[in-house]
Amino acid sequence: MDNDAFWISDDGIITTAKVRSDSDIVDLTITFKLRSEAEIEITRGRLKKIQFSERSSLARIGLEIIASRRPRINRDRLILQCEAFLYDRSFPCAPYYKELLRIGTPAGRVFYAPESQKLSSDDIWRALETNLIKLPETTSIDRFGRVFLTPHKVRYTLPQSVFPARSP
Repeated sequence: MDNDAFWISDDGIITTAKVRSDSDIVDLTITFKLRSEAEIEITRGRLKKIQFSERSSLARIGLEIIASRRPRINRDRLILQCEAFLYDRSFPCAPYYKELLRIGTPAGRVFYAPESQKLSSDDIWRALETNLIKLPETTSIDRFGRVFLTPHKVRYTLPQSVFPARSP
């Protein structure tokens, strides 16, 4: 594994979920299986620089998950403590967000993006012009090179059968 290369994990799985009694925050433990001894060693040396990216399927239903502490390694697992909360109560699934954060749910990935591998705005523009990378039609890039993705226009409501019976 190249020490100065972009790296991304497999999906991390929620292994603990606890609703804080005094707030709407859900404390999560997300566990990532590391795939080899080399990956464990390189990851161990990058713990301060590893970042978390939430699954878009959770973000699209109004959830935000942020790492509350730096990740740690336990044998062949990377462990990340996170906080999850609802950032938009207008989503149809908003009343059920705590139930959606179940043990076993894929929550996102961790990654390492070294500065030396980051593309400049000019590099990105050339790659787009030459079709080396493609962006959805609803994407725009401003004069500073920031990419903006238009939210999905479709909203989903989960059927009641997905959730256990709720007591009043």
